Amino acid sequence: MNNPNVVASCERNIQVHAANCSGLVKAVAKDFHIELSGQANEIFMTLLARPGVKKYGVGWDAARLAASDAVDGLYLVIAASYAPASGDHGHVAVVTGLSSSDDVIVWGGVLNHPEKASKGIRIQSKSWANFKLTHPYVAAQPPSFFGLPIPIPMVA
Repeated sequence: MNNPNVVASCERNIQVHAANCSGLVKAVAKDFHIELSGQANEIFMTLLARPGVKKYGVGWDAARLAASDAVDGLYLVIAASYAPASGDHGHVAVVTGLSSSDDVIVWGGVLNHPEKASKGIRIQSKSWANFKLTHPYVAAQPPSFFGLPIPIPMVA
């Protein structure tokens, strides 16, 4: 089960942002009249501090609860990893739902590797939600999951 409006936005925006995770997240958010700016680390800090954002936490249970809320369509769900090392950008992705086998489904760009962009991939491993959501050479923290309330339907 996916949120069809969020998937449609991801499909439309992934072509332009396949090599830019934060670009994809910002473009999808914009489709829902939600403003985000900056690279992944800045998006992470914004989500952490912004009032009204649902903070699911870290880990597999948080990932599955967030994905379930994404299906309901009340929240645009973002997975975000913060990279504390100077010069690293972290990573962000859009969570669109759950597969029939309860795998978390995500969309995200991959810096310098658009061919490796996550296009509705199923995350089957608890290790993904507990460890890294980023390039193996980026020292990022485990992803946190955030729900941004969707104020109005997607812009066509």
